Amino acid sequence: MAIGDQSRTRQYSVSRGQIYFKKSGTAYYKQLGNTPELSFNQEIADLSHYSSRSGTNTRDAYVVLQQDVMSSFVLDEFSPENLQNFFMSTLLSETTQTAAAKTVQITSAVQGGVYDLGFYNWSSAVVSTTGGSPDWTLNTDYEIDLVGGILLITTSSGISGINIQVTGSVTSTSLSAINAATANTVKGDFMFVGDPPIGPRLKITGYCALKPGGDIPMISDEWAQMPFEAEFEENASYTGLIDVVHFGYVS
Repeated sequence: MAIGDQSRTRQYSVSRGQIYFKKSGTAYYKQLGNTPELSFNQEIADLSHYSSRSGTNTRDAYVVLQQDVMSSFVLDEFSPENLQNFFMSTLLSETTQTAAAKTVQITSAVQGGVYDLGFYNWSSAVVSTTGGSPDWTLNTDYEIDLVGGILLITTSSGISGINIQVTGSVTSTSLSAINAATANTVKGDFMFVGDPPIGPRLKITGYCALKPGGDIPMISDEWAQMPFEAEFEENASYTGLIDVVHFGYVS
Protein backbone atom coordinates (compact mmCIF):
# COMPACT_ATOMS: atom_id res chain seq x y z
CA MET A 1 0.00 0.00 0.00
CA ALA A 2 1.35 3.42 -0.98
CA ILE A 3 1.81 5.87 1.85
CA GLY A 4 1.99 9.66 1.82
CA ASP A 5 -0.13 12.42 0.32
CA GLN A 6 -1.31 11.06 -3.05
CA SER A 7 -2.76 14.48 -3.95
CA ARG A 8 0.79 15.72 -4.50
CA THR A 9 0.56 14.35 -8.03
CA ARG A 10 -0.76 17.79 -8.98
CA GLN A 11 2.83 19.00 -8.51
CA TYR A 12 3.78 17.03 -11.64
CA SER A 13 4.17 19.37 -14.57
CA VAL A 14 4.18 19.42 -18.34
CA SER A 15 5.69 22.83 -18.88
CA ARG A 16 4.35 25.49 -21.21
CA GLY A 17 4.32 29.27 -21.10
CA GLN A 18 5.27 32.60 -22.60
CA ILE A 19 8.39 34.77 -22.32
CA TYR A 20 8.19 38.56 -22.19
CA PHE A 21 11.08 41.04 -22.31
CA LYS A 22 11.17 44.74 -21.44
CA LYS A 23 14.34 46.24 -22.85
CA SER A 24 16.06 48.80 -20.64
CA GLY A 25 14.78 52.29 -21.40
CA THR A 26 11.37 51.11 -22.60
CA ALA A 27 8.07 51.31 -20.72
CA TYR A 28 6.48 47.94 -21.43
CA TYR A 29 7.12 44.28 -22.08
CA LYS A 30 6.95 42.64 -25.49
CA GLN A 31 6.09 39.02 -26.19
CA LEU A 32 9.01 37.13 -27.64
CA GLY A 33 6.67 34.67 -29.32
CA ASN A 34 6.55 30.90 -29.44
CA THR A 35 9.23 29.33 -27.25
CA PRO A 36 9.81 25.60 -27.91
CA GLU A 37 12.49 25.37 -25.18
CA LEU A 38 13.18 27.22 -21.92
CA SER A 39 15.39 26.12 -19.04
CA PHE A 40 17.09 27.64 -16.01
CA ASN A 41 20.29 26.64 -14.27
CA GLN A 42 22.35 27.87 -11.35
CA GLU A 43 26.12 27.69 -11.11
CA ILE A 44 28.04 28.00 -7.86
CA ALA A 45 31.79 28.53 -7.70
CA ASP A 46 33.11 27.50 -4.30
CA LEU A 47 36.38 27.06 -2.48
CA SER A 48 37.03 24.32 0.05
CA HIS A 49 39.83 24.15 2.60
CA TYR A 50 41.18 20.83 3.79
CA SER A 51 43.08 20.05 6.95
CA SER A 52 46.26 18.07 6.44
CA ARG A 53 47.15 17.79 10.12
CA SER A 54 46.86 14.03 10.21
CA GLY A 55 45.81 11.03 8.13
CA THR A 56 43.22 11.65 5.39
CA ASN A 57 42.65 15.27 4.45
CA THR A 58 39.28 16.46 5.72
CA ARG A 59 37.38 19.57 4.73
CA ASP A 60 37.30 22.08 7.58
CA ALA A 61 36.10 25.20 5.76
CA TYR A 62 33.93 26.05 2.76
CA VAL A 63 33.04 29.34 1.12
CA VAL A 64 30.93 30.25 -1.91
CA LEU A 65 32.85 32.61 -4.19
CA GLN A 66 30.31 33.14 -6.96
CA GLN A 67 26.67 32.38 -7.66
CA ASP A 68 25.05 32.73 -11.07
CA VAL A 69 21.53 32.14 -12.38
CA MET A 70 21.17 31.67 -16.11
CA SER A 71 18.51 30.72 -18.60
CA SER A 72 18.62 29.36 -22.12
CA PHE A 73 15.71 29.44 -24.51
CA VAL A 74 14.82 29.02 -28.15
CA LEU A 75 12.52 31.22 -30.23
CA ASP A 76 11.09 30.33 -33.61
CA GLU A 77 9.35 33.59 -34.56
CA PHE A 78 11.69 35.64 -36.74
CA SER A 79 10.18 39.01 -35.85
CA PRO A 80 12.25 42.17 -36.40
CA GLU A 81 12.55 42.62 -32.60
CA ASN A 82 13.81 39.06 -32.05
CA LEU A 83 16.32 39.44 -34.88
CA GLN A 84 17.44 42.76 -33.39
CA ASN A 85 18.07 41.08 -30.02
CA PHE A 86 19.84 38.08 -31.57
CA PHE A 87 22.13 40.17 -33.77
CA MET A 88 22.67 42.67 -30.91
CA SER A 89 21.66 45.76 -32.84
CA THR A 90 21.30 49.28 -31.46
CA LEU A 91 18.82 50.28 -34.17
CA LEU A 92 15.66 48.82 -35.66
CA SER A 93 14.62 51.01 -38.56
CA GLU A 94 11.04 50.69 -39.81
CA THR A 95 10.46 52.21 -43.25
CA THR A 96 8.14 51.77 -46.22
CA GLN A 97 9.21 51.38 -49.82
CA THR A 98 6.78 53.54 -51.79
CA ALA A 99 5.10 52.17 -54.89
CA ALA A 100 6.74 53.94 -57.82
CA ALA A 101 8.37 53.64 -61.23
CA LYS A 102 12.10 52.93 -60.97
CA THR A 103 15.12 53.08 -63.24
CA VAL A 104 18.38 51.58 -62.01
CA GLN A 105 21.62 52.23 -63.92
CA ILE A 106 24.39 49.58 -64.01
CA THR A 107 27.80 50.56 -65.36
CA SER A 108 29.87 48.07 -67.37
CA ALA A 109 27.65 45.04 -66.71
CA VAL A 110 29.49 41.76 -67.30
CA GLN A 111 28.50 38.20 -68.14
CA GLY A 112 27.90 36.17 -64.97
CA GLY A 113 27.58 39.34 -62.88
CA VAL A 114 24.95 39.58 -60.13
CA TYR A 115 23.58 43.02 -59.21
CA ASP A 116 21.49 44.22 -56.28
CA LEU A 117 18.89 46.63 -57.64
CA GLY A 118 18.25 48.15 -54.21
CA PHE A 119 14.46 47.77 -54.31
CA TYR A 120 12.08 44.91 -53.51
CA ASN A 121 8.89 43.47 -55.01
CA TRP A 122 9.18 44.64 -58.58
CA SER A 123 5.87 44.24 -60.41
CA SER A 124 7.63 44.56 -63.78
CA ALA A 125 11.14 45.10 -65.09
CA VAL A 126 12.82 45.45 -68.48
CA VAL A 127 16.58 45.46 -69.07
CA SER A 128 17.90 47.63 -71.90
CA THR A 129 21.10 49.32 -72.97
CA THR A 130 21.44 52.70 -71.24
CA GLY A 131 19.49 55.18 -73.31
CA GLY A 132 16.62 52.76 -73.79
CA SER A 133 17.60 50.59 -76.77
CA PRO A 134 17.94 47.76 -77.44
CA ASP A 135 15.95 45.70 -74.94
CA TRP A 136 17.64 42.50 -73.82
CA THR A 137 15.88 39.13 -73.62
CA LEU A 138 14.68 37.70 -70.30
CA ASN A 139 16.08 34.19 -69.55
CA THR A 140 18.48 34.52 -72.46
CA ASP A 141 20.55 37.60 -71.64
CA TYR A 142 19.48 37.99 -68.03
CA GLU A 143 17.47 36.52 -65.18
CA ILE A 144 15.78 38.57 -62.50
CA ASP A 145 14.40 37.90 -59.02
CA LEU A 146 11.57 40.43 -58.94
CA VAL A 147 10.78 39.86 -55.25
CA GLY A 148 14.35 40.19 -53.98
CA GLY A 149 15.43 42.76 -56.58
CA ILE A 150 18.41 40.75 -57.87
CA LEU A 151 19.62 40.79 -61.49
CA LEU A 152 21.84 38.07 -63.03
CA ILE A 153 23.55 38.54 -66.40
CA THR A 154 23.81 35.09 -67.99
CA THR A 155 27.20 33.72 -69.05
CA SER A 156 26.02 33.55 -72.69
CA SER A 157 24.50 37.05 -72.69
CA GLY A 158 25.17 39.67 -75.31
CA ILE A 159 25.55 42.06 -72.36
CA SER A 160 29.30 42.33 -71.89
CA GLY A 161 31.05 45.37 -70.49
CA ILE A 162 28.29 47.80 -71.44
CA ASN A 163 26.07 50.17 -69.49
CA ILE A 164 22.54 48.93 -68.96
CA GLN A 165 19.42 50.07 -67.15
CA VAL A 166 16.60 48.26 -65.43
CA THR A 167 13.25 50.00 -65.84
CA GLY A 168 10.04 49.00 -64.11
CA SER A 169 7.80 49.49 -61.10
CA VAL A 170 7.97 48.45 -57.45
CA THR A 171 5.08 47.94 -55.05
CA SER A 172 4.62 49.38 -51.57
CA THR A 173 6.59 47.23 -49.09
CA SER A 174 7.23 47.48 -45.35
CA LEU A 175 10.93 47.21 -44.52
CA SER A 176 12.67 46.54 -41.20
CA ALA A 177 16.43 46.99 -41.03
CA ILE A 178 18.93 46.32 -38.23
CA ASN A 179 22.64 47.04 -37.91
CA ALA A 180 24.09 43.83 -36.47
CA ALA A 181 26.80 43.71 -33.81
CA THR A 182 26.51 47.38 -32.86
CA ALA A 183 25.31 46.74 -29.28
CA ASN A 184 27.70 45.40 -26.66
CA THR A 185 24.85 44.10 -24.53
CA VAL A 186 21.07 43.81 -24.54
CA LYS A 187 19.66 44.21 -21.03
CA GLY A 188 16.19 44.37 -19.57
CA ASP A 189 13.46 42.77 -17.49
CA PHE A 190 12.69 39.12 -18.17
CA MET A 191 9.30 37.57 -17.36
CA PHE A 192 8.06 34.02 -17.83
CA VAL A 193 4.40 33.22 -17.18
CA GLY A 194 3.63 29.52 -17.08
CA ASP A 195 0.50 28.09 -18.66
CA PRO A 196 0.87 24.30 -18.40
CA PRO A 197 -1.75 21.75 -19.45
CA ILE A 198 -1.16 20.17 -16.05
CA GLY A 199 0.84 21.17 -12.98
CA PRO A 200 1.74 24.27 -11.00
CA ARG A 201 1.61 27.71 -12.59
CA LEU A 202 4.79 29.73 -12.13
CA LYS A 203 5.82 33.30 -12.81
CA ILE A 204 9.58 33.92 -13.02
CA THR A 205 11.00 37.45 -13.23
CA GLY A 206 14.42 39.05 -13.12
CA TYR A 207 16.79 41.51 -14.74
CA CYS A 208 19.15 39.99 -17.28
CA ALA A 209 21.55 40.44 -20.16
CA LEU A 210 20.53 38.63 -23.35
CA LYS A 211 23.02 37.21 -25.81
CA PRO A 212 22.96 34.75 -28.73
CA GLY A 213 23.17 31.17 -27.54
CA GLY A 214 24.34 29.46 -30.71
CA ASP A 215 23.91 29.32 -34.46
CA ILE A 216 20.90 30.60 -36.35
CA PRO A 217 20.23 28.53 -39.49
CA MET A 218 19.31 30.42 -42.65
CA ILE A 219 19.29 27.35 -44.91
CA SER A 220 17.81 24.21 -43.38
CA ASP A 221 15.18 21.52 -43.89
CA GLU A 222 13.97 22.01 -40.31
CA TRP A 223 12.01 24.85 -38.68
CA ALA A 224 14.56 27.58 -38.08
CA GLN A 225 15.13 28.65 -34.47
CA MET A 226 17.02 31.37 -32.61
CA PRO A 227 18.88 30.23 -29.45
CA PHE A 228 19.36 32.75 -26.62
CA GLU A 229 21.06 32.86 -23.24
CA ALA A 230 20.07 35.13 -20.36
CA GLU A 231 22.44 35.95 -17.50
CA PHE A 232 20.66 37.44 -14.51
CA GLU A 233 21.98 40.37 -12.46
CA GLU A 234 21.11 41.99 -9.15
CA ASN A 235 18.47 44.67 -9.55
CA ALA A 236 16.50 46.75 -7.05
CA SER A 237 13.21 45.58 -8.57
CA TYR A 238 13.81 41.97 -7.51
CA THR A 239 14.58 40.27 -4.22
CA GLY A 240 16.86 37.61 -5.70
CA LEU A 241 18.64 37.14 -8.98
CA ILE A 242 15.27 35.78 -10.08
CA ASP A 243 11.94 35.83 -8.24
CA VAL A 244 9.67 32.79 -8.60
CA VAL A 245 5.97 32.99 -7.75
CA HIS A 246 3.72 29.90 -7.54
CA PHE A 247 0.14 30.95 -8.35
CA GLY A 248 -2.03 27.87 -8.50
CA TYR A 249 -2.47 24.63 -10.39
CA VAL A 250 -3.87 23.27 -13.60
CA SER A 251 -5.28 19.77 -13.18
